[in-house]
Amino acid sequence: MKRFCLLIFLFAALVVFSLSCNSSPQAVSTEVALAQPTATLPPTSTPEPTATPIPTSTPTETPVPTATPNRTTTAQAATMEAVVVTQYAEQTAAAAVAQQTEQAEAALWEKMVEEGSLTQTKGRLHTVDDFDESWAQRNWYSWWSFGYDLADFVLMTHIDWKSTQSDKTAFGGCGFVFRIKDNDNHLLVLVYVNGSAGLGQMTPYGYETITTGNPLLQTDSEKEGSADFVIVADKEIITAYINGEKAFRKLVARTNSGDMGYTILSGTNKDYGTNCKFSNTRIWELKK
Repeated sequence: MKRFCLLIFLFAALVVFSLSCNSSPQAVSTEVALAQPTATLPPTSTPEPTATPIPTSTPTETPVPTATPNRTTTAQAATMEAVVVTQYAEQTAAAAVAQQTEQAEAALWEKMVEEGSLTQTKGRLHTVDDFDESWAQRNWYSWWSFGYDLADFVLMTHIDWKSTQSDKTAFGGCGFVFRIKDNDNHLLVLVYVNGSAGLGQMTPYGYETITTGNPLLQTDSEKEGSADFVIVADKEIITAYINGEKAFRKLVARTNSGDMGYTILSGTNKDYGTNCKFSNTRIWELKK
């Protein structure tokens, strides 16, 4: 009986074992998978993300809008600036010329004193308007008075002349009459169109030539010319200078005071005859 029971037990155990060995492994695997807990990994520190700058273009400065230039205003401003520059240049040039003129005059005054042409001192200054006139009556002169009553003086001027004469023996000229008593009593100084200077006088008996200097201007024609001209009337001594060079010095008997003025001598009757243009005329009275 015990042996039977043991067999039965062994048989039962074998059956159980057999069933156990023949079970589907997938089912077991499935049961195990469902029964076993999922493994949890230990927590790790999550690295902080590194901020990467997003490249952007460098912003450009936005230009401030400017007013549209007014062409008319701009042109006017440019014109005004040009005018100012021109005026400044002209004033500078005029100042330079004036300074040179003053220096030349000062040197000439010293020269006149050294040469004995001038024995008195400089007095009051008279200025005379520029003058431009023509005269066409051969061997005749005409004059235009200043209205002064002077005896002793220094006169400085610049003369530009033109002439239609073709006969070189008939000299036209430009100059001054002075110490005028009347139409038949006065002195006359001329720069002739050939570049020489002469001194004469009108008397009740007619015109008399006192002296004529040698031509000082280098010119081949009597048609036109120019010169700086100076007359010194110092008591009985009359001296003339052309471009700073002495043209003549002569003693005269007529020392009275009187009016003075521009004069033109014509060397021809043709066309306008002789044209004389006087500029920057200044007259200084002389005093003892």
